[in-house]
Amino acid sequence: PENVPVIPPPATLISYMFLHGGWMHLLGNLLYMWVFGPKLERTVGSGRFTVLVIVSTVIAGLAQAWTDPSSSVPMVGASGGVSGILGAYLVLHPRTEISVIVPVVIVMRVVYLPAFVVLAAWFLLQLLYANLPSSAGGGIAFSAHVGGFVAGLALAPLLGPRLPGYARG
Repeated sequence: PENVPVIPPPATLISYMFLHGGWMHLLGNLLYMWVFGPKLERTVGSGRFTVLVIVSTVIAGLAQAWTDPSSSVPMVGASGGVSGILGAYLVLHPRTEISVIVPVVIVMRVVYLPAFVVLAAWFLLQLLYANLPSSAGGGIAFSAHVGGFVAGLALAPLLGPRLPGYARG
């Protein structure tokens, strides 16, 4: 039946994150990982951080396959794993201020917003785009972003801080 999702072979559920559709695709993922990754890795430790990224990547791939089962376009990019980092960051560091560049008329301005505001806005945009017709998404796997983010939200309490007495913030 045409509506049954095709589950990718197991190895591709991880290997797709190492391929990107171009330099801007790679740099976009690296930017998010650079902003949110180091603090989260310090919080949970390198091993658990790696598990988070891998599990989020797998769940993101399955989410995309489930929501767009008839797609013949290969999925590439680390966005699912990076989205997992964002979801876990939201749980473990909701009040940390994030520098955001905001265009005001013709001038760019830096504002500092709590992580929960930045990440909630990002997630709502992913949900919005994931629910548009597939041709409107420009080949971006928004359902993978949603799946990875939800995986990060769910996994964060299991990861917990690695440092005793660590305060969330």
